[in-house]
Amino acid sequence: MKKFLLTFLCALTTLFGVAQNSKVYTEPLVVTINGKSTEPQSADVTVYDNGDGTINFVLKNFILDIDEDKLYVGNINVENLSVTKGDDGLDHISFSGNIFIQEGDIEGVDEWAGPMISSLNKDEEGNPLGIPIVLDGKMNSDKLYVTIDIDMQNILQQVIYVQVGTDDFVSKDSKVYTEPLVVTINGKSTEPQSADVTVYDNGDGTINFVLKNFILDIDEDKLYVGNINVENLSVTKGDDGLDHISFSGNIFIQEGDIEGVDEWAGPMISSLNKDEEGNPLGIPIVLDGKMNSEKLYVTIDIDMQSILQQVIYVQVGTDDFVSKDSKVYTEPLVVTINGKSTEPQSADVTVYDNGDGTINFVLKNFILDIDEDKLYVGNINVENLSVTKGDDSLDHISFAGNIFIQEGDIEGVDEWAGPLISSLNKDEEGNPLGIPIVLDGKMNAEKLYVTIDIDMQNILQQVIYVQVGTDDFVVNVKGDANGDGKVDIADVVAILNAMASDLTDSKFDVNDDGKIDIADVVAVLNIMAQQ
Repeated sequence: MKKFLLTFLCALTTLFGVAQNSKVYTEPLVVTINGKSTEPQSADVTVYDNGDGTINFVLKNFILDIDEDKLYVGNINVENLSVTKGDDGLDHISFSGNIFIQEGDIEGVDEWAGPMISSLNKDEEGNPLGIPIVLDGKMNSDKLYVTIDIDMQNILQQVIYVQVGTDDFVSKDSKVYTEPLVVTINGKSTEPQSADVTVYDNGDGTINFVLKNFILDIDEDKLYVGNINVENLSVTKGDDGLDHISFSGNIFIQEGDIEGVDEWAGPMISSLNKDEEGNPLGIPIVLDGKMNSEKLYVTIDIDMQSILQQVIYVQVGTDDFVSKDSKVYTEPLVVTINGKSTEPQSADVTVYDNGDGTINFVLKNFILDIDEDKLYVGNINVENLSVTKGDDSLDHISFAGNIFIQEGDIEGVDEWAGPLISSLNKDEEGNPLGIPIVLDGKMNAEKLYVTIDIDMQNILQQVIYVQVGTDDFVVNVKGDANGDGKVDIADVVAILNAMASDLTDSKFDVNDDGKIDIADVVAVLNIMAQQ
């Protein structure tokens, strides 16, 4: 194991080139100078992904627009900012130091104040130091919010505060799982250590997986690796009632945030695997996992054979979930679209008993089979449905709200329409809302009957009505001890005969007290009197 650590540390001594992807954010910009704020103006910020867990921040053509006067400042560039995943699911950046503002490139503007101002702050030997700034920010794929304190007290007796964007992100629901973590390296396993994994619900049927501050603790030596982030993992409901996730691809490990730890091996290791042109590819991993609201179990194969001749296997949590009781109903399914019904097809519905008076309803691999054409929709999952006992002795369920249809798992089918359709319905800010449905159903131990109204008028101009099963339950009439569908004196005779024969069938226990006696006869007589 110490040889393993030495291999890592030796490999970290080399510097590597970087390829960049970029994202342009257009946000409002407000400048406050000595307490007085300007009107918001539009600004473009370009963020370059260096591919090693850092970004470059570029605010081009920064202009101070005060009282109808314009001061052309220039380009504010801050490079190699470490990106950390926050508890809010956002990417966070920060910087404190000096920068040199560069000239902008607006046509017709020949004089830019920034380079000149940058040279005014000097050290004792007269060398320019640049401008001290403190930058803090956060972002996701849609928006960015950054504040920049520019300290020019010693230069121009000015305190300048720049705000780019607004801090009104839509927060993601998150869940932190604390689980044991075991690492196996080339067949040798470490002792279990405690690890926190945060799962962010993106609200579109996907999650972000974040294992923060991953540390290899081997033979009393610690290698600080960093944060393992895998985003936009599709969640599918398994036959075991658990949420399943999987991923196969390359990731870039980011720096962690443990106080006092300045060197994280993960970002550098991520840059060791390169393509033919020398661009970093990141680390190949295969992640598989499952979870419920209480616990999580994930395995991560980290393939570093080509990089450091290591095979690393990470196990987070244990695969000892308490399985939910489930029942599979095979029923006929009929779909009606804009008034036209399909032929009945067979469908399997799994009902999971959550043990708290609620159930999860899963219609897997829903297919629209119309005029010999098949549209593979996906899995319709509705969780935590309250169950009420009806006067007909059946279990009743109902739901009205939005759902995200998930991909199915039929072999050979690669495209499922449901996830795409679910993303078409959006709110005013462009966030996906899912598909509005109204579900009503009833069931017993033998059969199930459910109707689902799927409202896609605003999305695809379609009204879809799904019927699973048929409403032809055999209803048990209270007090009908002989099973002839009515309550009369014959049922009194049946109970008396049951008492004489010591029968225990529950149909004779009319008052539900767990025994068959004269009180059940009285209960039948009372029912007869109320007819």
